[in-house]
Formats: sequence, structure tokens, C-alpha cells
Amino acid sequence: MMEMPQEKLRSAVDLLAKIPELTNLNDMSSVDMMLCDVLEMLIRWVDADIGQINMLSKGGKVEKMCVIKDGTIWLKKGMPLHLFQPLKGFTGHVLSSGQSMLIRDIWADSPTKEKNPFIELLPEMDEKYLNEIKKPVASTLIVPIKRGNDIISSIELSRYRDKTELAEKDRRLMNAFAERFGTIILDYIIDIKNRINFNIAHVKLKTLSRLIASNVAIEYRDVIEAYNQLSASDVGIAFIRSGSQESTDVRLIGWDGDYMQEVILENFTLSENSSLRDDATQSFPIEGCGEDERMRRFLSRLDGDLDLSSADRHFISTCTQKICSYIIYPLHLLSQDLGAVVLASKRQGFVDFLQMNPFLSLYHSLFKSFLLNERMMHNLSRISLKVHNPGFYVLAALKSALIKRSPQTIMDPDISQALAGMDALLSDLHNQGRLVCCSMKNIRIAGWLRAYINQKKKEEPGMTFKLNVVDANRADNLICANEERLETIIENIFANSMRAINEKKKKTKPFRGQIDIDLRQKNGSVVLCFQDNGIPYKTISGRGLPQLKKIIKDLGGTVWQYHDPYRLHLSFPLINPTQRRLI
Repeated sequence: MMEMPQEKLRSAVDLLAKIPELTNLNDMSSVDMMLCDVLEMLIRWVDADIGQINMLSKGGKVEKMCVIKDGTIWLKKGMPLHLFQPLKGFTGHVLSSGQSMLIRDIWADSPTKEKNPFIELLPEMDEKYLNEIKKPVASTLIVPIKRGNDIISSIELSRYRDKTELAEKDRRLMNAFAERFGTIILDYIIDIKNRINFNIAHVKLKTLSRLIASNVAIEYRDVIEAYNQLSASDVGIAFIRSGSQESTDVRLIGWDGDYMQEVILENFTLSENSSLRDDATQSFPIEGCGEDERMRRFLSRLDGDLDLSSADRHFISTCTQKICSYIIYPLHLLSQDLGAVVLASKRQGFVDFLQMNPFLSLYHSLFKSFLLNERMMHNLSRISLKVHNPGFYVLAALKSALIKRSPQTIMDPDISQALAGMDALLSDLHNQGRLVCCSMKNIRIAGWLRAYINQKKKEEPGMTFKLNVVDANRADNLICANEERLETIIENIFANSMRAINEKKKKTKPFRGQIDIDLRQKNGSVVLCFQDNGIPYKTISGRGLPQLKKIIKDLGGTVWQYHDPYRLHLSFPLINPTQRRLI
């Protein structure tokens, strides 16, 4: 390994010492700042004009993470670039060889009979990227960053064509950096991304469990969004078979980039070797490519017997036709056909990158369990209803017929004991089904909030939470609510406050976030006031207030907000403690 010059070694060590401070932000802004600092340093080292860092880890997003041109960040959030093609061009050569590559002129013809891989890739490149990033440069150096034998990232440095070419000494320097610091720095970045992924999965699964427990319609698009966010999939389809086992309707959620759409496939009978069947003859996960037999069969059904609107048919067909590589992950559990998720890409030969990372794999397993729970709750509820009607009525009719036609028979101890046992069995089955019903409860809101905040303190040790209960000796702060829906409200408020606090952390150091909750009684209601020490951030709907209003209204409450400083007030009617049981 090449020895690094002392001044460059010091700057790398100083950068490494700075990185742990950035990891405390726990959001993508810290990743962006980290990547920019690394790339700016490497650009200075070799006097490059343009630098790029690409993420190539299997099981996660495969994309360009940072592009700097002339000392300015060129790649902006939301810039509509074409999909990054890591298996093609000179990057593809680096991935296949595992070695860095120095290209003296990316536009020059190959000295051998082989075609220039960069020229072959031109038709698939984004026009803006091609004109502003590739056309001005000639000399380029691509260096892989490895974790063990796996390449998890690549760094690309280029000089304008009117400047001296990058040299072999530059390649040796970048190799030395990659070996000594590259993996450590990328591990920090991946660690932050993993924590973000964990939080995404955690929030979505908690929301899903609360909706199931609340008997509220599940927003499946929000659940399936995790598969798009936590994988390298840029297009995909999820098939969900909720409700009873006998139902032939399938819920389809498709995505293309960030756009998602939900469609109900009515009377969707399954093919003999369909991946939606829990069939022992099939081995999951199933890998495939565009236009294979499975994809052709599905497209044929779209054009045939499915009763769909033209808009829904067009969307599903377009998504399916764009698929070039895919992996099907089943949602089956305990012999229940619950559906499947197709992680796919518009990129050829991309299957290796579509593997689930550990967080998504855990999310997928838990999602299967929730779907199974939903089906079991549906079945139990249906059994309970049938036990009640016609079950009890049939048993009552049987007793009446015996009393009328054969009074001596009903007096037989064996017969009467059997009928009593049947009555007890039906009552037990009916009560078991009622156990899973959604219920409203009286909640001592002050004690409930204290317990919730104590748990939050463990999850967020870098935060301060303060609960101020006015007239704390009062024991009648009772509200009637569904606990899961109440958790959803408070969780959303805290999540929005955390975003505002993270915005402040980016601009103020050191800084400790704080959320204050004030609880008091007023005009026959319990009023909660939430306030944080964060700063405003860009929102579409003002901290998600429309969604909160709907949930709070369903619970009989009201919500209003103030600005300068931002405060959120919730009001719930007080409940007489004799009306319902307490928790």
C-alpha cells in the first residue's frame, strides 16, 4: 500500500474525526454533508474539476449520491436524472475487475478492437448530465471502495480536457485513501442510512399494527412504500390478499419511481404455478427478467379478462413492461396465501442489487405476520358473528322443538347435559371472537403520557421531554379514546417536532432538542399543548395537520395551531369515570 503524504494523511484524519459529530443528526442531511466533505477533499488532492461518489451496495439504493463541479454541488435533490447504470461503462469494468481504473480520455477510441464502453453507454445517459458533466472532461479516475470483497461505492474524479491528464501517482494516492479510510467513512454513511431505514420501517410497522388494532382501513400504499425506499427497486408491484382465504380479490400496489398507485383486481383467479400460491413445488424468492413467461402471462391477463378502468390497466401494464430484472418475495405464512412483493428494476442484469437488506428483510417478515393477524382477526370476527346468528338461534330452536315434541327427552340428564355443553361451547366461541374487537377505553391521560414519554426518553437519549400537568393532584383527567389511535396522534406530533429540531441542529452547535407538553383542564375538556425548540421546515400540509385533524375528530376532539413560536393544542372531552372501565 502506498504511503500517503503527511499533509494529506492529516487532512484525512481530521475529516474522520469530524464525521462522528455529523452522525448525531440521524437524517440524510448528515449523509449529504459527509459525502460533500469527502469529495471536496479528494478533488483538492488530485486537482480534479468534477468529482462523483456512487453507492453500489447490494440490497440498498444504487445511485449517484454526490456530484461536485467547479467546487459547487451539482447534483440537487429531486434532479430527474436517468437511472445510474453501474454494470455498464467504465464503472462496469471497475466492478467486474475490482480494481481502480485510470482513463486518459473517456472519449477516445480503444487501442484494441474492443469498443469504448463509455461511448456504448451514451444513448442511455441523461442529456443534462452528459452535456454538463461528461462532455467537458477527458481524463478520469474511478476508484472502488470495498467492504471485504464487496464493492459498496465508487469515487470518480475527472479533469477538463484542456488540463494535464490525471497520472498514475494520482491513482496510487486514491487507492491508498480507499484502503485506509474509504471503508471506515462509508461504514459511517451506511450506519446512518441503516438507522434511517430502521426508523422508516419502525414507524410504518407501528402505524400498520395500530390500524389493524383500531379496525381502521389500512393505507397499504404507505406500507408498501418501504419496499421502494429501502431497496434498489425503481419499479415494482405488490400483490396483497387480505380478508378471508376464500376471497378472489387481490389488492395491487404498483410503483414507478416515487409514484405509487393502488388497484383492486376483482375475481383474480390464480394460475397453477402462480407466485401468489403457497405452493411447495415453487422455491422462493423467484428471480426473473422482463418478458419471461411469468411477465408475459400477467400482461396477457391484463389485456384479457380483468375488469379494469383504462387508466388502471395502462398504469399496471406500463409498470410491468418497464421491468427488466426482478425478484419475487412471497408474503405466505402458515399455509396462508397472503400475496407477494416484486422488487424490480428497469436495468438489465440487476438481480444481485435487488436482494433485500437486513432491515427490509425484517420488515418483510413482520409485514407477513401482520397480514396473517389481520386475516385471523377477520376469520375470528366472522366465526363469532356466525356463532351468534344462526348458532344461538339454531340451538334455541332445537331446544324448543324437543320441549314441544318430546318433553321426556329434554329431561334426560345426558341430553340436557349435552345441550348445556353445546350452549357453553357456543358462548365461549362467541366471546373469543369478541376479544379482538376494537374498543374505546377511558384513559388517564396524564399517567398515560408519562409512561409514553418515559419510553421516548429511552429511544431518544439526546432529547429532553418535559410534561407539565397543571393541578397534578387531580385524578379525573379522563378521556375516552382508542389507545392505538391516540398513540398515532402523539407519535406524529413528536415526529414532526423531531424534524424541526433536526433543522435547528444543522445550524446551531451544540444544540439539545426539547419538547414541552402542558396538560390542563378547561371548560369540561382536557387540553394538551405541545411546543418544541426547533425551527420551521418545508412541508406540504403544515406538519401533517389535515391527517391529525381527522383522527382527533373521530375521537371527539379538536386541534388548532399557533405560530411564533409554533405550538399545537389538542382538546378532548372529559369523561365521567363511571361511564367506562379504566386502563
